[in-house]
Amino acid sequence: MKRKDHVRVGFFVLGSAVVFVALIVFAIGSRIGKKETSYFIHFSETVKGMVTGSPVNFQGVRIGRVRDMRFVSGRTEVEIAVDPTKAPIQASTVASLDRAWVTGQVTIELTGWNEHGEVLPEYGLIAAELSPGAKVLQSMPEVISNMTEIFGEFSRVAQRIGDLLDEDSPIITESVALLREARQTSTHLRETTLPGVETAFATIQKLEPEMRRVLASLDGAAGSLDRFVGDEDARRAVSEAVAFVERAKDALPDLVRLSREVETFLRGNRTELRTALANLASGMRDFQEFARILQRAPNSLLFGYRKSDAPPPNPPHAAPEGRE
Repeated sequence: MKRKDHVRVGFFVLGSAVVFVALIVFAIGSRIGKKETSYFIHFSETVKGMVTGSPVNFQGVRIGRVRDMRFVSGRTEVEIAVDPTKAPIQASTVASLDRAWVTGQVTIELTGWNEHGEVLPEYGLIAAELSPGAKVLQSMPEVISNMTEIFGEFSRVAQRIGDLLDEDSPIITESVALLREARQTSTHLRETTLPGVETAFATIQKLEPEMRRVLASLDGAAGSLDRFVGDEDARRAVSEAVAFVERAKDALPDLVRLSREVETFLRGNRTELRTALANLASGMRDFQEFARILQRAPNSLLFGYRKSDAPPPNPPHAAPEGRE
């Protein structure tokens, strides 16, 4: 029994040694059989977080690793080893750093491919560009300068608007007065002028028969005078009067037809016209209140206004009399 135990232990050790050697040979063989091509990249920005073995990706596909790093002539020279069967490295290929903000791990991202592009030979230099973060940091002074100018201009514009809308500004005072006058005019048109126009055209239609009789009487009287008047100047005056009466008789139908058309239009669109004038008056009132708010608080044009800035309501103004 003792001899059998020794034989079993010997077979186990021998088998383990064979498996171990086979694994080593497989690993070395796969490593030797795998073709890697080396390239160099010169980065002008810091590569903090990159280590030997860091991934190298081509448009998101991992194709290699970082083999070595050194500082040369003010730049960081990084040697990479890539598998040429996974992605071709061309002269137009560009390298940049991609930094994971959570872990701080840095990878090299390669981009750029052309169907007829020239393949970059081994140990060639791949062009490098700044990473997005480095670009932001590089442009930050210019951005801050532009923002400073913008805020300065904004401050000047706000100051000019404040001066323009000052409480004592004649522009605001005149604008408020003009808006009040326009609102009163719109109200007068809606309440007085529009009904008066309708009444006037209706009166013209009612007077048509009477006007025809008057013109006929004038025509007859002019003919009688023409027979009794012997003076040449008097005859000429009578002839002109007759011609005027004839023209008036010819124009009367057109005048009556026009009055009917206008009356029909006003009656058919009375509601719309009154609504339009009412809306105009309401818009003028709102704009007048807006102008008064600006007069009380000019900065409300930029930052809005509170209810406390709103002006007190105006007392109702009576419509002006005698306006048509």
